[in-house]
Amino acid sequence: MYWWISLGVLILLVLYLLYVPVILYVNTISKEYFVRVKGLAKVSLEGDDKEFIRIKLNTLFTKFYYYPLRKDKKIKKKKKKVVETSPKKFDTQKGMKYLQKGIALIKTFQVKQFTLHMDTGDYVQNAKLIPVFSLMDYYIGDFKINFQDKNSLVFHLENKPIRILKVFINPKK
Repeated sequence: MYWWISLGVLILLVLYLLYVPVILYVNTISKEYFVRVKGLAKVSLEGDDKEFIRIKLNTLFTKFYYYPLRKDKKIKKKKKKVVETSPKKFDTQKGMKYLQKGIALIKTFQVKQFTLHMDTGDYVQNAKLIPVFSLMDYYIGDFKINFQDKNSLVFHLENKPIRILKVFINPKK
């Protein structure tokens, strides 16, 4: 009886992990950069007073901080022996398969928000980009050229692990 309950809970947990949204969010205006697995964890990139950046990991009940630019004193580098190998030839068939998988993987992401406000610093270049950005603004997202030296990017992508698995399990022919 108990193993049926534990099996049911395990199946529900696996289904939850397959269908839970994974969010990638970048906002240069409010300086928010994070990846979140809804309900489980959030990894964010933050500025720090002492260090340049730190990575903050929020899980269900705890917070962890990691400083990627600190040098670890424990790590000792070993000298590696140099072994000469002959250059391998590039397999174009294999490369094309990887490219197709990569494109299919990118297509699984849903763009919830995309905003780009840009100033190149050159008035002529800005004027040349206005028609291109107007066309992209009409079809894709929120694209603007400004002449005020303000640059900003906001994008919000969402994906689910089941969609990523489908790309690798069910390849299109």
